[in-house]
Amino acid sequence: MSSYAKVPNESDDNLLPDMLGSSQENGEDWSVETPQEASYSPVHHEETQSIRLEDIYVNNWHADDFDEVQPASSEKSVYKNNQRSGFSLRLGNLNQTETEVDLEPGRSEWGPVAWQPESLSTGKRLMYRVSSLAKKLLGVGNGDIWFEDRETSRYCGMISLLLLLAFVVLGLPVVLHKLSPEAPEFPGVAQETATTAVLVSGMRGSVAADNPECSKIGIRVLRDMAGNAVDSAIATTLCQGVLNPFASTIGGGCFILIRLANGTEDFLDGREVAPSAATKEMFFDSNTSVIGGKAVAVPGELRALELAHKLYGKVPWKSLVGLSVELASSSKVGPLLARRLKEYKDIIFESPSLRELFTKAVFVKTSESSSRFLSENEDYTVENIHRRSEGTVGENFNASNYEGQDEEFDLLEENDNWSQVALSKTLELIAERGADALYQDLAESLSQDVIRAGGILTASDLRNYQVIRRTPIHFKYNGLDLISVPPPSSGGPTLGLILNILQLARMNTLGRNGRSYHFLTEALKFAFGERMLLGDPAFVNGTDEQVARMLNESLANDLFSRIVEQKTFPPSHYVTSQRTINEDHGTTHLSVVDEEGNAVAITSTVNLPFGARFVSSSTGILLNNEMDDFSTGNRENAFGLAPAEANEVEPGKRPLSSMSPLIVLKNGTLYMVLGGSGGPRIITSVAQVFLNIATFGDDPAKAIAAPRLHHQLFPNTVFMESLNGSSCELTDTFSSSLSNKPDWSYWSEVCQELKNAGHNITAPSEAGVVQVVVVARDMNGENRRLLAASDPRKLGRAAAY
Repeated sequence: MSSYAKVPNESDDNLLPDMLGSSQENGEDWSVETPQEASYSPVHHEETQSIRLEDIYVNNWHADDFDEVQPASSEKSVYKNNQRSGFSLRLGNLNQTETEVDLEPGRSEWGPVAWQPESLSTGKRLMYRVSSLAKKLLGVGNGDIWFEDRETSRYCGMISLLLLLAFVVLGLPVVLHKLSPEAPEFPGVAQETATTAVLVSGMRGSVAADNPECSKIGIRVLRDMAGNAVDSAIATTLCQGVLNPFASTIGGGCFILIRLANGTEDFLDGREVAPSAATKEMFFDSNTSVIGGKAVAVPGELRALELAHKLYGKVPWKSLVGLSVELASSSKVGPLLARRLKEYKDIIFESPSLRELFTKAVFVKTSESSSRFLSENEDYTVENIHRRSEGTVGENFNASNYEGQDEEFDLLEENDNWSQVALSKTLELIAERGADALYQDLAESLSQDVIRAGGILTASDLRNYQVIRRTPIHFKYNGLDLISVPPPSSGGPTLGLILNILQLARMNTLGRNGRSYHFLTEALKFAFGERMLLGDPAFVNGTDEQVARMLNESLANDLFSRIVEQKTFPPSHYVTSQRTINEDHGTTHLSVVDEEGNAVAITSTVNLPFGARFVSSSTGILLNNEMDDFSTGNRENAFGLAPAEANEVEPGKRPLSSMSPLIVLKNGTLYMVLGGSGGPRIITSVAQVFLNIATFGDDPAKAIAAPRLHHQLFPNTVFMESLNGSSCELTDTFSSSLSNKPDWSYWSEVCQELKNAGHNITAPSEAGVVQVVVVARDMNGENRRLLAASDPRKLGRAAAY
């Protein structure tokens, strides 16, 4: 603590008499002398007219032991009646509260300390620094330790010894904690880039989402609104639908996996369903299930979020939805949305409704072509375009200023102002009325928007939509209890089979090398072969039996026995018939853990990026193209995958999904919450991030940053990211906030060894995107710390407090 001596003013009647001379007060003689050996460097404090006392002590009391010493001069020594015995000084703290402090008899003059730390030998200077730190840590006094006499030096030594012992006692568990895979050390300050997986840490709550701003929204609900994990997950999901609508919106569907601290488990199936008028023949045309109104299935996300809130929420629904109303009214274009707009530029400009939402006007000289464009698209008025591009209502806009010019459209860019007026109004109504606002009040107008775009969605389809509560599935891995979701998710059963096989391979003894990744690749091929027999249990007989079969260890034993080291086989070795594998890249995932230990994993989707490439004009909602997630007759889907009878279109049916929310328990307590986006790459990415943490001991950020591979059996190819598929040389890799340059050299060796075993390697490949929260505990299972990371592949950033 810094101490200051107040410089007397003329009005300071309560201070000592003039400190620059002698005077009489109450019969007492005060005098001031200048110490001959004093050497000071006063530092003036502008607000209090004070001088910093750097080298002052009184009777072995250092000036740092007081907040403020009033009757003193930084350049004078004080005597009272020429007596060298004890005396009283009027002392005060910085709040001007004065106190009388009696000093012990002894030397009463102010003077410089015998020596300063900078003049000591290296050893003594180190002792001084360590001792000062020890004094502060142990709460002894207010100031630094000064070597004024041998007694003080002995105290310094004792305190230093205590500090050393404390370091040994407290530091050893920290070192061991670092070595423990479930409790990696808190991150340092490594440089962060767009390719860095950032590890965040907190004691009370954590949210890992695709969008950094939405992670913050989730923490705001936990910390500032006294919400629980369910409240936080609801607000975060709605946020992502506003800021990253290419991936998920309330016009899509979701899976919600919940595990409360009291052990309650729940799975809310908010998957989209085929409209009542849907038939498989409608989708023989390769485009009808992808683009436009006919591709739209009945959305379920909002109903599922509302049910979760009714069952488990604490914060008022209106308050949670209100956070996204604000974002829809006015926000900035984020870096990921700006990137996706560039990637899908052609799609944006081909769709009038996407162009309206995601472009801004620029003015150029009049041209025949641009005039013709405007006449064919009369909704694109100059006023509307300007209003959208500025993110305001455009009151001050004067179209006459632009006479002789035409409008062209540029994509919105990062940090552009962005206002979604129609969506904001819809969310306001939802905040007031709940999900009924969409499924009842707006049902007719929304269905008419879809029908005008060539679709078959009716108001009745919306009114009749129901969320289904299902029982989560369980499976084991090396003593851990894993909780996931059953069909219409294929993710849970497929993850269970993959990990059951790899448990037999004893991955923890193999490390990261070609052998372990060969086992992984073969396990993926077998599991995806079995996955193809799954479907909506309400329509596909035997689905429940197939789930039980996939989770049975006997199947894993049989399949593991068919793995041959250093050799792979054609698809017929892994499955008897070819089935479809549908991808849903327009997907997002978030993981939440709160202070009480409640956990939520939500994966939501509009299927392909930007869904049906269609925005409802009456509601502002970007709608899904989930009808392409069905198998459609005799054609491959958008990703070149073959059809499967079990997943064909039927009215009211839910298409099979790869979404794989996962909650992991260790010794009966919460250990990990994770999930991902990216179609079938969700399954393989979640599996590998889980293995990186639970088997290889990575912290969450490194586990996410590590390179991944993907195999879905059809096509018979290993997709490997971060390297050249021909040479196996590393290319663009991701880093962790704990290490800017992790050692991924093993990845090239894995590639070469897989090639030697006969695998076809294709690279580069886009992996799935994973968000994870790990609950780290000390060796006694106590002192919980939350460690979270979001995937840099989608520019994500987790948050914690």
